Amino acid sequence: MRGIDFEDELQALILSKREDDYWDFKQQHHSNKANLLHDIICMANNRADRNAYIIFGIADGTFDVVGVENDENRRNQQQMIDFLKTKKFVSGIRPRVELRTLLLTGHEVDVLIIMNSTDTPYFLTEDFPDNGRKVHANHIYTRVGDTNTDIDKSADINNIEYLWKKRFLLTRSPFEQIMKHLENKEEWKQDDDTYYNIYNPEFTIAIEFDEDDRRFLIPEFYAYAMYNESTMYQMLSIKYFGTQLYGKQIALLDSGRYSTPTPDRGYLYFGEHRMNADYGFRFFTKDSPAGEEGRRLEIVRDSDPDPRIQKKR
Repeated sequence: MRGIDFEDELQALILSKREDDYWDFKQQHHSNKANLLHDIICMANNRADRNAYIIFGIADGTFDVVGVENDENRRNQQQMIDFLKTKKFVSGIRPRVELRTLLLTGHEVDVLIIMNSTDTPYFLTEDFPDNGRKVHANHIYTRVGDTNTDIDKSADINNIEYLWKKRFLLTRSPFEQIMKHLENKEEWKQDDDTYYNIYNPEFTIAIEFDEDDRRFLIPEFYAYAMYNESTMYQMLSIKYFGTQLYGKQIALLDSGRYSTPTPDRGYLYFGEHRMNADYGFRFFTKDSPAGEEGRRLEIVRDSDPDPRIQKKR
């Protein structure tokens, strides 16, 4: 979250005067690096399935804002990232973090954001000790409620199973799974106008032409930003075991050299009467299925022009 929404959320967490699955309060930055690493791993493996926060500058017990402006152990974002870089994580995959500073009641409060990911469980392949504390290799730590797994123990088996299920997308809906699989081009094979996932062939993407669609004779306005305005439309259908999970019209622009989901329509009204729009526009909504589709669709499509669209000269 950004801006005022993020600040409001943090203030609400502080006012709750408690800790929970995805947030933890610290009066100061860690003096012991093993404790810092342990806390980050627990948060990265949290069971809330969302971004987690370690909030520095909140007094123990009272939850008053005391700030970290005079904290000699204070770290910035780059120091946090460099710290994680040197640790031996399995497969070299480390938690992603971001550190933000907020000014609350006249004090600086640091918030270490541990990004949510399906790369769980995070764990080390080599012990990391510091001043009598040690993060153990091959131990899986997590956070349940307001409690981290003890640093000398591994999480309960049911929590470990959940983290592995999360990695293999078994905690996600079929539609979320297929969108995630679209990130890897090598997983997809083409069979005529259908693409299927080689590891999960029940996931398919069908692209069909509408032979009766004559709208390509009058291209949309955005087609004229291309070298060639020739346009044709198709229907994209994402299916799971033959059941359509999502359907969207797509446009083949520039004689088929580029394909994209067609943007949604919107209208602006400035007069008192809303019978006729003053302006019309097309748009994509960030993080919507169409927006994600537009970013990932090219991985499963050939870049050659479609032969059914003739280039104008």
